[in-house]
Amino acid sequence: MTLNFKYGFNYKNKVFGWLNKELYRLPDKERNYGLRKLNPIAIGGQTGYRICRDKKTIKQLSNITHSIDIKIEKIDHSDLP
Repeated sequence: MTLNFKYGFNYKNKVFGWLNKELYRLPDKERNYGLRKLNPIAIGGQTGYRICRDKKTIKQLSNITHSIDIKIEKIDHSDLP
């Protein structure tokens, strides 16, 4: 299954992408990070995310979001024992 990330941003040398209004940390081969879905948190009555140990609201993240067009191949693990 291929995931197509059209919008995202770089923050502290890590790439993040939006897919279906959810935020993902994209894989980094240099540090061997895999694809990870980030959980939303409450920040002062607003919704946001914890990114690289910093708390950012969705409005703050929208200001730094730009077009990235990255495709990631996701392996379906349901067939594995």
